[in-house]
Amino acid sequence: MGMFIPNPDRLQRTDYKPMNWSGEADADRVSISLSADCLRRLLEQQRLHVEDIACLDTTTKANIRQMLLSLIH
Repeated sequence: MGMFIPNPDRLQRTDYKPMNWSGEADADRVSISLSADCLRRLLEQQRLHVEDIACLDTTTKANIRQMLLSLIH
């Protein structure tokens, strides 16, 4: 599956309805895996914000912290 690239010539709607893919009543979080390069690019382009990220382990948290520090220098 490729990355969604919006068409600037179209009106974009922001009234998204939550999807319940897992069949559970409370499926408001998903776990995904991204390459470090992809994550860096999304953060640099402000397509993803650090407030939206929850690290699942201490190694990932340390790696993301280092990435964020390198982006501000």
